[in-house]
Amino acid sequence: MGGERGDQLGIGAVGAQQSEGLFDGGEPGPAAGDGAEGPADAPGGTGIRSGSVAVKNNGSAAINGWTVKLTFPGNQTVSSLWNGSYTQSGNTVAVKNASNNGSLGAGAATSFGFNANYSGSNGAPTATCTTG
Repeated sequence: MGGERGDQLGIGAVGAQQSEGLFDGGEPGPAAGDGAEGPADAPGGTGIRSGSVAVKNNGSAAINGWTVKLTFPGNQTVSSLWNGSYTQSGNTVAVKNASNNGSLGAGAATSFGFNANYSGSNGAPTATCTTG
C-alpha cells in the first residue's frame, strides 16, 4: 500500500523546544491530511528550533515504511534529525523512517526529532504522512 494517506497514519507534535526555553508542542495530533499537525509555533527572532514529531499507525493492518512531509512557512533549515533520514528542498522537508522504526503494527507509534535554524518568523510547519 505505498503512498496511502488519510486515516492510516496519524502525526502530531509530542514536544518542541526553542533554544531560549520550552514552548507548547501540543498533544499527538489528528490523522494525517489537511489537519495534520507538526511542532507548534515558536516566537520570531533568530535561533534554533527543536521539535519531536509522533507518527502513529491508525489503521488495522501493519505498515512497512512511512514518510512525513513538513512544509515550513518561513526560512527554517533542518540542521540535524534523529530516528529518520531527511532531504530538504526550499522550505519543504521530507523525513523517511529509519531502519528500526519503519514497521508499525496497528495502533503502534514512533517518533523522530530535529533541530532547525531560523531567522525572522518561526511558524509551525504543516505536515502530511504517507506509507511505503
